[in-house]
Amino acid sequence: MAKKLKEGDEINGYRITRVFGPGAMAISYGALAPSGQKVFFKQYKSPAVTVEWYRGYVRYQKELHRRVESGPARNYCVRTIDAFEAVWGGRNYFQVFEFVENGADLAGIFEREREAGGGRSPSPPFDARTWEQHVIWAKVFMSGINALHAAKVAHTDLKPENAYLIEDRTIAAGFQLKLIDLDFSVLTDETAPWHGHQGYVGTDNYRSPEHFTAGAVPGPASDVFTCGLILYQLLSGRHPYWSEDQSEYARKALAHAAERPVLGGTMPAPASNGAVADVLHRCL
Repeated sequence: MAKKLKEGDEINGYRITRVFGPGAMAISYGALAPSGQKVFFKQYKSPAVTVEWYRGYVRYQKELHRRVESGPARNYCVRTIDAFEAVWGGRNYFQVFEFVENGADLAGIFEREREAGGGRSPSPPFDARTWEQHVIWAKVFMSGINALHAAKVAHTDLKPENAYLIEDRTIAAGFQLKLIDLDFSVLTDETAPWHGHQGYVGTDNYRSPEHFTAGAVPGPASDVFTCGLILYQLLSGRHPYWSEDQSEYARKALAHAAERPVLGGTMPAPASNGAVADVLHRCL
């Protein structure tokens, strides 16, 4: 059973410098690697080493990381540095990732925009600067998803918190993207080891129809749906299905109830507002 680490603890040469807190599947930390590099450190509660699908999960993670690192997806996904088993209140599984900073995730960006707007998100028409940035972020985000799918990996838990943007004026787009939290992503040509043992990971207001449909398996189509939600927010200023009641969210998502979006500005050529609005609507 996972025993929570605390600041100053050291395991396999990694010294814990910050406790971020527990999530549903893992406890997250900031740490220093033996080299002195700052890293993001995860201690897994699920899978526990005792469950029958644990060894399959470890193998699955290795293959996922190999696919990401061997192609263009490596430019868009957080890099895995290490993975190991160790004893800390029992045997635990740990993974170590590059520490992403000097930027903000899309959720944080949306929140800052709401604060700047007096508690309201931007709504059409956007000011020129906001629109230009949102279009760039949308393009960078979809480039990353395209690269991930080309590696035969579906994220299946896409949400604004999992898209981290780092300003980089040395590249044409102006921003680097880091997709994070691929721990329970799906290899699109292999059955996930947890299939039939536990559900597929998703987040309130961003789950796809496959997350709600008995017998369905989230995959690339699930990412397309969730990309539609995120792009809808980026380019129209609102989430079409947002609800505090997740049964109501599920009802709307399964009914394909979204209205065709009204974009917050004029898409640069060769795109057109009509074509982009149609694509976002079809995603949902």
